[in-house]
Amino acid sequence: MPKSFARLFYLLLVLLCSAFTCCKSEEQNQSRTQEPSRNWQDRRARKADDRYNNSFDKYHAKERKNAKQQGDEYRSSKAQTGRIPQKALEVLAHIRQYNRAPEGYVGGRRFGNFEGHLPRQSLEGGRIDYREWDVNPRVNGRNRGAERLVTSSDGRAWYTLDHYNTFTEIK
Repeated sequence: MPKSFARLFYLLLVLLCSAFTCCKSEEQNQSRTQEPSRNWQDRRARKADDRYNNSFDKYHAKERKNAKQQGDEYRSSKAQTGRIPQKALEVLAHIRQYNRAPEGYVGGRRFGNFEGHLPRQSLEGGRIDYREWDVNPRVNGRNRGAERLVTSSDGRAWYTLDHYNTFTEIK
Protein backbone atom coordinates (compact mmCIF):
# COMPACT_ATOMS: atom_id res chain seq x y z
CA MET A 1 0.00 0.00 0.00
CA PRO A 2 2.66 2.54 0.81
CA LYS A 3 4.11 2.15 -2.68
CA SER A 4 0.75 2.90 -4.32
CA PHE A 5 0.34 6.02 -2.14
CA ALA A 6 3.82 7.15 -3.07
CA ARG A 7 3.06 6.67 -6.75
CA LEU A 8 -0.25 8.52 -6.42
CA PHE A 9 1.42 11.34 -4.47
CA TYR A 10 4.19 11.58 -7.07
CA LEU A 11 1.60 11.67 -9.89
CA LEU A 12 -0.38 14.46 -8.19
CA LEU A 13 2.81 16.43 -7.60
CA VAL A 14 3.79 16.16 -11.27
CA LEU A 15 0.29 17.23 -12.38
CA LEU A 16 0.26 20.24 -10.05
CA CYS A 17 3.74 21.35 -11.11
CA SER A 18 2.89 21.06 -14.78
CA ALA A 19 -0.40 22.90 -14.26
CA PHE A 20 1.31 25.84 -12.53
CA THR A 21 4.21 26.10 -14.94
CA CYS A 22 2.15 25.77 -18.13
CA CYS A 23 -0.61 28.21 -17.22
CA LYS A 24 -0.16 31.78 -18.32
CA SER A 25 -2.30 34.81 -17.87
CA GLU A 26 -4.96 35.63 -20.45
CA GLU A 27 -3.10 38.80 -21.44
CA GLN A 28 0.03 36.83 -22.29
CA ASN A 29 -1.99 34.35 -24.35
CA GLN A 30 -3.84 37.09 -26.26
CA SER A 31 -0.72 39.12 -27.01
CA ARG A 32 1.07 36.00 -28.13
CA THR A 33 -1.71 35.00 -30.54
CA GLN A 34 -2.31 38.52 -31.90
CA GLU A 35 1.30 39.58 -32.38
CA PRO A 36 2.22 37.22 -35.22
CA SER A 37 -0.92 38.04 -37.21
CA ARG A 38 -0.37 41.78 -36.78
CA ASN A 39 3.24 41.41 -37.90
CA TRP A 40 2.10 39.32 -40.82
CA GLN A 41 -0.43 41.99 -41.83
CA ASP A 42 2.15 44.76 -41.43
CA ARG A 43 4.65 42.87 -43.54
CA ARG A 44 2.01 42.23 -46.18
CA ALA A 45 0.98 45.90 -46.26
CA ARG A 46 4.61 47.05 -46.45
CA LYS A 47 5.23 44.63 -49.31
CA ALA A 48 2.19 45.93 -51.19
CA ASP A 49 3.30 49.54 -50.62
CA ASP A 50 6.79 48.73 -51.86
CA ARG A 51 5.41 47.05 -54.98
CA TYR A 52 3.17 50.08 -55.66
CA ASN A 53 5.97 52.59 -55.06
CA ASN A 54 8.37 50.67 -57.28
CA SER A 55 5.85 50.43 -60.12
CA PHE A 56 4.95 54.12 -59.65
CA ASP A 57 8.62 55.13 -59.84
CA LYS A 58 9.25 52.91 -62.87
CA TYR A 59 6.20 54.32 -64.64
CA HIS A 60 7.22 57.95 -64.08
CA ALA A 61 10.83 57.27 -65.03
CA LYS A 62 9.51 55.80 -68.27
CA GLU A 63 7.30 58.88 -68.80
CA ARG A 64 10.25 61.23 -68.27
CA LYS A 65 12.37 59.17 -70.67
CA ASN A 66 9.60 59.25 -73.30
CA ALA A 67 9.25 63.01 -72.93
CA LYS A 68 13.00 63.46 -73.50
CA GLN A 69 12.95 61.14 -76.53
CA GLN A 70 9.99 62.96 -78.07
CA GLY A 71 11.79 66.26 -77.60
CA ASP A 72 9.01 67.93 -75.63
CA GLU A 73 9.86 71.56 -75.17
CA TYR A 74 9.32 73.10 -71.78
CA ARG A 75 8.45 76.74 -71.36
CA SER A 76 7.96 78.58 -68.10
CA SER A 77 4.64 80.20 -67.43
CA LYS A 78 4.68 83.72 -65.94
CA ALA A 79 4.29 83.29 -62.19
CA GLN A 80 4.97 79.69 -61.31
CA THR A 81 7.67 77.64 -59.71
CA GLY A 82 7.60 74.63 -62.05
CA ARG A 83 7.93 74.28 -65.79
CA ILE A 84 4.97 73.62 -68.04
CA PRO A 85 5.37 71.63 -71.29
CA GLN A 86 4.50 73.52 -74.45
CA LYS A 87 1.93 70.85 -75.35
CA ALA A 88 0.07 71.49 -72.06
CA LEU A 89 -0.09 75.21 -72.80
CA GLU A 90 -1.43 74.48 -76.28
CA VAL A 91 -4.13 72.17 -74.87
CA LEU A 92 -5.05 74.84 -72.30
CA ALA A 93 -5.31 77.50 -75.03
CA HIS A 94 -7.71 75.24 -76.95
CA ILE A 95 -9.78 74.56 -73.83
CA ARG A 96 -10.05 78.26 -73.02
CA GLN A 97 -11.02 79.13 -76.59
CA TYR A 98 -13.54 76.35 -77.29
CA ASN A 99 -14.46 75.15 -73.76
CA ARG A 100 -13.82 71.53 -74.77
CA ALA A 101 -10.89 69.16 -75.23
CA PRO A 102 -9.06 69.15 -78.56
CA GLU A 103 -9.99 66.45 -81.06
CA GLY A 104 -8.65 63.08 -79.88
CA TYR A 105 -8.13 64.17 -76.26
CA VAL A 106 -10.05 63.16 -73.14
CA GLY A 107 -11.27 65.84 -70.79
CA GLY A 108 -13.97 67.96 -69.26
CA ARG A 109 -14.86 65.59 -66.43
CA ARG A 110 -15.48 66.93 -62.96
CA PHE A 111 -12.43 66.94 -60.69
CA GLY A 112 -13.35 66.58 -57.00
CA ASN A 113 -10.24 68.05 -55.31
CA PHE A 114 -10.86 65.60 -52.46
CA GLU A 115 -7.25 65.79 -51.30
CA GLY A 116 -7.56 69.57 -50.99
CA HIS A 117 -4.42 70.38 -52.99
CA LEU A 118 -6.23 73.17 -54.83
CA PRO A 119 -8.13 76.14 -53.33
CA ARG A 120 -11.58 75.29 -52.01
CA GLN A 121 -12.99 78.80 -52.42
CA SER A 122 -12.49 81.60 -54.90
CA LEU A 123 -10.96 84.91 -53.85
CA GLU A 124 -14.51 86.24 -53.42
CA GLY A 125 -15.36 83.30 -51.12
CA GLY A 126 -17.52 81.40 -53.61
CA ARG A 127 -17.39 77.70 -54.38
CA ILE A 128 -14.98 76.54 -57.09
CA ASP A 129 -15.81 73.75 -59.53
CA TYR A 130 -12.93 71.94 -61.23
CA ARG A 131 -12.62 70.03 -64.50
CA GLU A 132 -9.74 67.79 -65.55
CA TRP A 133 -8.19 67.41 -68.99
CA ASP A 134 -5.56 65.09 -70.47
CA VAL A 135 -2.38 66.67 -71.82
CA ASN A 136 -1.65 63.74 -74.15
CA PRO A 137 -4.02 62.55 -76.90
CA ARG A 138 -5.91 59.31 -76.36
CA VAL A 139 -4.45 56.31 -78.18
CA ASN A 140 -6.31 52.99 -78.15
CA GLY A 141 -4.50 50.29 -76.17
CA ARG A 142 -2.11 52.76 -74.56
CA ASN A 143 -2.00 54.37 -71.13
CA ARG A 144 -3.06 58.04 -71.10
CA GLY A 145 -0.12 59.03 -68.92
CA ALA A 146 -0.06 60.98 -65.67
CA GLU A 147 -0.02 64.53 -67.02
CA ARG A 148 -3.25 66.48 -66.53
CA LEU A 149 -4.59 70.00 -66.64
CA VAL A 150 -7.17 71.12 -64.11
CA THR A 151 -9.27 74.20 -64.83
CA SER A 152 -11.44 76.02 -62.32
CA SER A 153 -14.74 77.85 -62.60
CA ASP A 154 -12.98 81.09 -61.60
CA GLY A 155 -10.70 80.98 -64.66
CA ARG A 156 -7.50 79.61 -63.14
CA ALA A 157 -5.64 76.51 -64.36
CA TRP A 158 -3.10 74.05 -62.93
CA TYR A 159 -0.76 71.50 -64.46
CA THR A 160 0.15 68.21 -62.77
CA LEU A 161 2.92 65.92 -63.97
CA ASP A 162 2.26 63.21 -61.38
CA HIS A 163 -1.49 62.55 -61.63
CA TYR A 164 -2.82 65.05 -59.06
CA ASN A 165 -0.12 64.69 -56.41
CA THR A 166 1.45 68.09 -57.05
CA PHE A 167 0.18 71.08 -59.01
CA THR A 168 1.74 74.10 -60.70
CA GLU A 169 -0.55 77.04 -61.34
CA ILE A 170 -0.51 78.37 -64.89
CA LYS A 171 -0.77 82.15 -65.15
